[in-house]
Amino acid sequence: MPYKDALARRESQRRRYRVNREKINSAERRRRAENPQAFRETKLRHRYGITHEQYAALLESQDGLCALCRERAAVDIDHDHKTGKVRAMLCRACNIGIGFFQENADLLRAAIEYLAKHASAG
Repeated sequence: MPYKDALARRESQRRRYRVNREKINSAERRRRAENPQAFRETKLRHRYGITHEQYAALLESQDGLCALCRERAAVDIDHDHKTGKVRAMLCRACNIGIGFFQENADLLRAAIEYLAKHASAG
């Protein structure tokens, strides 16, 4: 009989997971190994709201290169953490850099000014 209360259902799922953690994790690892494409598509849809085709088109539109530095392979999906909207594909270094600056444009501008002020003349 289905739960009418969503909170009770959620607590029941948590309790089931706590009791059967190893069994559930093992089954999930097996499903991922058997069909990695389906796992990837589910992750894209749930985390970023895009299909595999949209992902492939985005990567192709950037020639497989990072949208920021255009030097390294684009491996990370960059998205706005407030809206969830996908912006572009970035290399790991550029994505981490933006993350360290907390996606704050003012802070990035201050970093640019700092680097320009302390640039070596060489």
